[in-house]
Amino acid sequence: VIDAVLSAIPLIVQAGIELLISLIQALPQIITTILTAIPQIVGGITNAFIDNIDLIAATGFQVFVALIKNLPSMIVEIVRAVPQIIAGIVQAFTASMGQIESVGANIVRGLWQGIQSLAGWLWNKVSAWIQSIWNGICDFFGIEMVNIPMTPTGPDMDMVEEYVNNDETVKGIWCVPLYSNPSGEVYSDETVRRFANLKPAAKDFRIFWDNAYCVHHLYPEKPAQILEILEECAKAGNPDMVYKFGSTAKVTFPGAGISAIATSKANLADMQKQMNAQLISHDKLNQLRHVRFLKDGAGLAAHMAKHAELLRPRFEAVDEILNKELAGLEVGTWTKPMGGYFVSFDSLDGCAKKIVAMCKEAGVVMTGAGATFPYGKDPKDSNIRIAPSFPSLEELKLAAEIFCVCVKLVSIDKLLEA
Repeated sequence: VIDAVLSAIPLIVQAGIELLISLIQALPQIITTILTAIPQIVGGITNAFIDNIDLIAATGFQVFVALIKNLPSMIVEIVRAVPQIIAGIVQAFTASMGQIESVGANIVRGLWQGIQSLAGWLWNKVSAWIQSIWNGICDFFGIEMVNIPMTPTGPDMDMVEEYVNNDETVKGIWCVPLYSNPSGEVYSDETVRRFANLKPAAKDFRIFWDNAYCVHHLYPEKPAQILEILEECAKAGNPDMVYKFGSTAKVTFPGAGISAIATSKANLADMQKQMNAQLISHDKLNQLRHVRFLKDGAGLAAHMAKHAELLRPRFEAVDEILNKELAGLEVGTWTKPMGGYFVSFDSLDGCAKKIVAMCKEAGVVMTGAGATFPYGKDPKDSNIRIAPSFPSLEELKLAAEIFCVCVKLVSIDKLLEA
């Protein structure tokens, strides 16, 4: 028996490696299946254990007695076989060095393919998870989100004014004024002034000015600029109407950076009362780390210039391929942002979900169609957010080519239906 086992070691190792590679490549499907089946698995194990507790106890005792009785003879036989076992292992490894080298390369390839597949799967799941958290928070507080269309100069201000100035149930609006997510618009001076001069029906209406991309210029030599909303609100007699936010979430460490808020003295005093009850102290060590790393405004600008050097070729590659493959076909339009992290693509109406699904089948995982709309519902089913920052440049170019093919195929079907 021992000779047979020793002679089969190379085959066993090879089979184990192939099984490992297959498992790695199937990780996303395995994880999804396990997560779905966890309640059934736990229930089955619990019920089986309870129903068979007497048998388990009796069998365990019998196994224990048998081990004690046969342990001396087992030890003697194992000691006798040690030299043969060692010789067999050495011989098998010596004869299989070339094969082991090949298997090692296969392990690396399998791991990388599995990691790539898992990364795409995780990104898709996390995007949906974050969207569900946001929706859940709004639902918990009884907040209904209203979709406001975007224009090249910012939100449709006629619609904003109609809602805010005439409906006291409208309590606030969330804005990303510079390189707006996902379409990259920069709010015009007129748009900022119209925000500052709103006459809300609700006395507690607030503007949440999320200046998330205030230093995220793809072309630092010609950065976009916006009017200072706090100054404009003060001029318009609405100093308490706006909260302005910023953070280093996309500057240093996502989820582990530092944030800041600017607002009126009255709003700050109100917030300080709340924060005194919410926390004992801020993370001062993290604040110190950021000060020492970024130092000052010039240090921050130099750091973000390095970001731009990494991101700019990716955005330019996407724009180049979209123009080469789709320009003039009238099957889609897209933005060419000067900063931020996204390109916004608008397909023919009713095509976005099909395009994203077809891309996924071809191995390109994208953010779900309509993900940037309230509740993830795009009324036209046309918007797709392209995030060029994650893949390598070569992978991104291939993904963009595949995306364009999918746009063409889905658009042809749409046009034939008409």
